[in-house]
Amino acid sequence: MNIGLQLSVVCAEDGQRVDARDRDRVRASPVAATVLARVDAACADWPHGAVPATFHDPTTSDRPVLIFSGGLDPVTPAANGELAVRTLARATHIVAPGYGHLVSPFGCAPRLVARFVDDGNADRLPEDCVKALRGAKRPPFFAGRLEARP
Repeated sequence: MNIGLQLSVVCAEDGQRVDARDRDRVRASPVAATVLARVDAACADWPHGAVPATFHDPTTSDRPVLIFSGGLDPVTPAANGELAVRTLARATHIVAPGYGHLVSPFGCAPRLVARFVDDGNADRLPEDCVKALRGAKRPPFFAGRLEARP
């Protein structure tokens, strides 16, 4: 993980959003309180930009948008993609249940991205690929060095 990048994003985009009420709730959990204290300390010294007041407002557009969500993504869950679709009139949201935070560089997803860019819309995405992504299964869990279990 690129810690510098993470601090630049977290300090600019998220740090200012934690209000007094949130801080009181966080302090109830020793682990969360420690994490927040460390983020506060890092952001106090880390150079970072500021975002405009409207930064977290939903984006609205009538332009074609292709959204991928990984069903195993702990950072930006598929529900975030569903929120985005509400204000993006021509959005296509593809949830890949067996993928994590990144979907677009894996499997057949690069084909979908290429078709979307070439056509300027999501009207003719290869159905076999869309179906494969939407049917993706969770990868097996490795119980040992040589054994995977579903």
